[in-house]
Amino acid sequence: MWAVPSGVVRIAGAVVGRFNPVVKDMATMFGRFDTGRYVADPRRQEQLFGPVLTAEDALAALRPARTCDA
Repeated sequence: MWAVPSGVVRIAGAVVGRFNPVVKDMATMFGRFDTGRYVADPRRQEQLFGPVLTAEDALAALRPARTCDA
């Protein structure tokens, strides 16, 4: 598995995005991920599923499930 730093994607989006709209869209998406808010308007999600967890809350909820008593 490998990862590309978001700064590299933003630079590529600025340069290559001028000629390729897909790359520009991908760079915009990475910029959105960097904000930490993955849902633009969570009101509808809250109506259907209850309060929206933050990334920190979701990770904290996973920690006890990952421990093994065996």
